[in-house]
Amino acid sequence: ARLDQKVYSFAPAGLADFLSFQGSGRPRTVVFSVIERNLDRLPETPLPHRSLSSWTEPLQGLKGFWVALDRLSKVSGLHYLISKYNQRGDIPLGSVRAGPMLFFEESFNKTFLTGPETERLVRILRGYREALLKRGMGFIFLPIPNKESVYPALRPDGQRPRILPDLAVRLGKEGIRVIDLQTAFIRESAKRGKFLYRKDDSHWNPWGVEVAADLLAREIRKSQ
Repeated sequence: ARLDQKVYSFAPAGLADFLSFQGSGRPRTVVFSVIERNLDRLPETPLPHRSLSSWTEPLQGLKGFWVALDRLSKVSGLHYLISKYNQRGDIPLGSVRAGPMLFFEESFNKTFLTGPETERLVRILRGYREALLKRGMGFIFLPIPNKESVYPALRPDGQRPRILPDLAVRLGKEGIRVIDLQTAFIRESAKRGKFLYRKDDSHWNPWGVEVAADLLAREIRKSQ
């Protein structure tokens, strides 16, 4: 709505799935997102493979049907049902309580990237960008901060992780478009006096969605 443009959500899927997909045309810009705690799981630039949709390109008159079928083939429906189940009010397994908030315990283990870890991510994301540019598409990296990275005062150690802000600076030097949500969320949360995440899980609340959408729309407009 902010850009008056069509948006197609391809999640959950990797870059190989996207490069293989032809069913909904070629977008001008691809926004690639991953949550902070999963950064170390990003694969090297994959080659496109023949997904279900690649066999259906001659039948684009049934585009809506093939898009739905392609999503089902990637088990998106299962991921959706799991996400809805996880939105229940009970405490998620492996979480810790810090004041009014619940956090994933595993996310407290790391507050910075080593030099080799940073350079690996830069190499991977540079490869993603180049793979898309070769196909005439722009690339924006939108890393999602862990909730405890936005509210360090609620962490047991009180430390503010620097993983995403430092990575954003490094990627900027490579000319890779990246949105530093962590810094923006900290600023906007203090400014509004509101939490931007749901208190009992790791998802954004409507305020967080609004902040992220505004930042992303602003970044996309730069290339229009």
